[in-house]
Amino acid sequence: MQAIGGSVNESKARISELKALIEQRRIQRAVAAGDLSGGGGAATEAADDDPEEARCRAHIERVGSGLGGRGKRDRGEKKERLHNKSLLSALIECCCAYTRQAGVQRKDDGRIGKKIPCKP
Repeated sequence: MQAIGGSVNESKARISELKALIEQRRIQRAVAAGDLSGGGGAATEAADDDPEEARCRAHIERVGSGLGGRGKRDRGEKKERLHNKSLLSALIECCCAYTRQAGVQRKDDGRIGKKIPCKP
C-alpha cells in the first residue's frame, strides 16, 4: 500500500510542477506581449499556439487519468481484501464449531505461530 501511496504522491507532485511551468510560460508571454494588466488578451490567444504548453497539458492529462484508474483499482482491491477476510473469519468459525462438536482437543504442533481462538 505504501508503494501505491508514494506513486500517487509522485504523480501529484509532477502535475503541480507542470502546472507551475504552464503558469510561468503564460507570464513570460504576457510580459513579452506587454500585457501587464493580467487580463489575458494576446497572451491568452498565443497559449493555443504554444507547443510547450500543449505538451505539458497533454502530460497532465496522461498522469491524471492514471491516477483515476489507480483509485478505482485500489477500491476494488480493498473490497476483495474485505471479502477474503470475511470468508476467512467464517472458515475459522466453522472449523472451531467442528472441533467443539467433535470434542477434539486442540494442540499446538509448532507449525502455527499462535493458536486461533475458538469461542466456547
